[in-house]
Amino acid sequence: MVSAEQRRKLVNGYISHSNERAAIVDKEISDDDQLILVAPITCQNGNGLLKFNYWILGDQSAASLKVCTQDGEVKSCTQPIIYTESPNVTVDVVHPNAAVFEIDIVASNITQSTILILDNIDYKSDRCDDVEKPNGIEKNTEIQ
Repeated sequence: MVSAEQRRKLVNGYISHSNERAAIVDKEISDDDQLILVAPITCQNGNGLLKFNYWILGDQSAASLKVCTQDGEVKSCTQPIIYTESPNVTVDVVHPNAAVFEIDIVASNITQSTILILDNIDYKSDRCDDVEKPNGIEKNTEIQ
């Protein structure tokens, strides 16, 4: 499994500028190339709920967006999320039965002169009691 830091910056070397909130891609990416936003989950009870807004400016028919969970061995993804006039997306994140896993928002097939914007990303879950919480995050806290 590629580390979260590596995948955050992975677009086969096409990223010309990247920070925590944005990435500018110089070159068209194919379905094999992906932009991935990664959120590691250290432990949670049951399923979670991921909400975000997104917009596609440019070729809306080609761009593909999906949400995946990955535990190092198994990767499971939603069907491609169809872009509509409403930017609101809500995804039930089914717990993959692993103590540690990742939630990925995956964009692919972004053609040149197309802009994909993700905003208001919110993940809610019931975090485990018996795990040390990173950075003081408490149980039942939303992750933004």
